Amino acid sequence: MAASKPMIVRSKGRSYRFYPDRGGLFNMTVSVDEYASETVRLMAKQVPKSMHSGLRKIGYLGMRHIKKDAKGGSIQSGWKKRSLVTRRFPKGLRAQKKPRNEGPAANFGGLIQAVGYYRHPLPRQKVEFGFLSNTAYRLATRLQRGFSIPVSKKMRQLFVIRGFKRPRSAIAVPGRNLVTPSYAAHKSELMAAFEQEVRTTFRKAIKK
Repeated sequence: MAASKPMIVRSKGRSYRFYPDRGGLFNMTVSVDEYASETVRLMAKQVPKSMHSGLRKIGYLGMRHIKKDAKGGSIQSGWKKRSLVTRRFPKGLRAQKKPRNEGPAANFGGLIQAVGYYRHPLPRQKVEFGFLSNTAYRLATRLQRGFSIPVSKKMRQLFVIRGFKRPRSAIAVPGRNLVTPSYAAHKSELMAAFEQEVRTTFRKAIKK
């Protein structure tokens, strides 16, 4: 079976390979039949590029919301609070000598900059959210699903040296799902922007 063609996203003159999630964390499918009004469906049928433009609007606005929600917002209310160790030593007990506090953005850190979207070529009516590097994709998947960290003897010693309670055999890091909750929280706004964009593009096309 031939390998699927890689998804390429172009931004600010550069090309990036796009990494969507196949397990459902980032994979958001936008269907015209499900969300659009009858009038908008007819417009999209008569002027296909209006559909394309509308999907691009969903992708762009959705991406902005995801980045904003990663820094703080209502969707984080369902996340378990980061441990005192992580808040005081966000770079790790070994790499960081003195404690400090960091805001909510530390949950995803620099990964926020790698959030992107892919608008599939027509006739597919689909937008996917994901990340613009394989490294960012893998790290973001771990953060959203949760994972465990084995504790070595040296790590236990570091905890004690830094003034924390000695941990058990493994440290459980809870999942903090970002992409799907962000999309759900802003879905009505995104659909309204989609319809408006389709109507605007349609009117411009029929005036030519």
